[in-house]
Amino acid sequence: MSSPLRILLLEDLASDAELIEVWLRREALEFRMTRVVDRASFEDELRSGGVDVILADYSLPGFSGVEALEIAQQEHPEIPFLFVSGALGEDRAVETLKRGATDYVLKDRLSRLASAVTRALGEAEERRARAQAEEEARESHDALRRSESTQRALLEITNAAVTASDREELWQVSAEALRALVPFDRASMALLTEDRNALRLSTVLAEDGEIQAAMPSGATFPLDHVNLDAVFTGQAPVVCRDLEREAVSEVERQLLRAGIRSYISVPMVGSRGVLGAVNVGSATPGRYGAFHVSVLRSAADQIGIAVERLLAFEEVDRLRHRLELENVHLRKELLDAGAFGEIIGASPAIREIQEQIEQVAPTHAAVLIMGESGTGKELVAREVHARSRRSGGPLIKVNCAAIPRELYESEFFGHAQGAFSGAIRDREGKFAAADGGTLFLDEVGEIPLELQSKLLRVLQDGSYQRVGEERTRKVDVRIVAATNRDLPVEVREGRFREDLFYRIHVFPIQVPPLRARKEDIPLLASRFLEQAGKELRPEALKGEEPRLTQAHVEALMAYDWPGNVRELRNVVERAVITARSGRLRFALPGGTGEPGGLWGPGGPGGPGGPGGPGGTSDTGRSSETVAPGSDGERRVLPEAEMRRLMRENILAALASTGGKVYGPEGAAALLEIPPTTLASRMKSLGIEG
Repeated sequence: MSSPLRILLLEDLASDAELIEVWLRREALEFRMTRVVDRASFEDELRSGGVDVILADYSLPGFSGVEALEIAQQEHPEIPFLFVSGALGEDRAVETLKRGATDYVLKDRLSRLASAVTRALGEAEERRARAQAEEEARESHDALRRSESTQRALLEITNAAVTASDREELWQVSAEALRALVPFDRASMALLTEDRNALRLSTVLAEDGEIQAAMPSGATFPLDHVNLDAVFTGQAPVVCRDLEREAVSEVERQLLRAGIRSYISVPMVGSRGVLGAVNVGSATPGRYGAFHVSVLRSAADQIGIAVERLLAFEEVDRLRHRLELENVHLRKELLDAGAFGEIIGASPAIREIQEQIEQVAPTHAAVLIMGESGTGKELVAREVHARSRRSGGPLIKVNCAAIPRELYESEFFGHAQGAFSGAIRDREGKFAAADGGTLFLDEVGEIPLELQSKLLRVLQDGSYQRVGEERTRKVDVRIVAATNRDLPVEVREGRFREDLFYRIHVFPIQVPPLRARKEDIPLLASRFLEQAGKELRPEALKGEEPRLTQAHVEALMAYDWPGNVRELRNVVERAVITARSGRLRFALPGGTGEPGGLWGPGGPGGPGGPGGPGGTSDTGRSSETVAPGSDGERRVLPEAEMRRLMRENILAALASTGGKVYGPEGAAALLEIPPTTLASRMKSLGIEG
């Protein structure tokens, strides 16, 4: 059985009130009527909440029905309001409807009162149902919008969890994604220390300097100084609505002093339990509710997965750094073990040379060292001398290719004063200077044929005459010769005396090209890097020492080195000179065995060179403004070409850093530009980050 209708009647005449009640009951309407006659009683009953419909006379002593209508519209606009009056003309009736009255009934027509009340209640119910439906639709729309916003934010956080290179980048992206859903004045990510007895702020985001400085990144707090037991023991969120009334821990009091009034802290969980907490704070008390807690918990789940991944990477980096430090000592040991005097290497070819030197050095036999330019023939000659019985005597080098034809005799044997124009005094030759020691004839194949006979004589009997005198002199010299020519072919072609060849070919040593002993490249490169770091850039040893990575070694070993060891040393020295922040950049052609020396086809202006399209400058960056033309003049590059080169350069940097943009090992640092500038260029050039 439904409850009786609750009617509030504003009527000063008791007789009219009784008449109204009679007519309503005549229509079998179930109701309970409360009659009031003044403003105070009307307001009290209205505020009691027990009113379904209001019936009011238009004119009452000291309080009018119009005033009652205004009060009802302000307090309970949903309650139907009907005027029942005998003094209500047509104009007044229309005015009351405009003011918000539901209907009016004249006292001389009370027979229609019950139907008017029923109709008014029905209309009110329809309005309530419609308003409720609209409210539910709004709430549903708002919930959908919040859900979409939440999903977008969580997607951004998920992307950051996959791509972020460090915890700071992860938190910056995550916090900015959360800001629209969970407003904050301070946001932080804190991690438990290894002993799980303290909390360390990993990264803090706050625009207000005072709030930022209150507890900066890196600050550590014992767990008993924070009020977060529920977070770390029960994996439950902690919500503080007003720190001014609820602050109990020292950390909370610090936040309050910095201006934070409310905060949320939710656990950040990994595969092995709680890693730390994600925290947001606001300067507004009571700022956070259930929705904010739900969003932050979902975000913390994603962030926890990413933090666990980054912590694993950091551990790998620490182990790698420790291994690199150990490798420094190991490389030194390897260098020491692989060094034979100045000869570096541990390949079978180098071991064979070392054995040959050990065999021939103690003897007086002539040595012929053969090999391509840059293979280290002079080092072999030095080692033969150093390990011989003549090591206390001089080692005199003669570059046979650098002596003018007319000065050969004077250079080798010396001359007397006046022997020829310009001989203003006596001069000892190289043989005399090497007496008691070793004479190293470098590029011996370059000696003119007509002078080889005079050299042969001194090699046969140790005697010679200076230019311009007849006195024969004796000399005790050991001959070590070197050549990059094929002397047997030179003998057959008649360009080298056969008897001289056999005189110097007593003990031949063949020095292999670097491409035939690539296993020695790591040792050689390490030694050259160590020497260059000290000689060319001593400041590089102060915290930013250039290091040789496995990738560097693989690149060096993939090249064929037409210039042999000399070319390798030059490349390493150039890399040290151009190094930035300890990062080496080796200028090598794109493939092995390419012509063009250091730069590839076409030399420095070719495709692989610093001035050619797609090449690099001395700083390792693309030449993006001008390039040499076919006639050697510099030409201006059009915008499309500049953008292509810039795009290729950025892609190369990203490939070199494994797609990493931010941080000291990122592409921005490699390109020596701010990360924001790189991000803008990538977007402009259609490069996905």
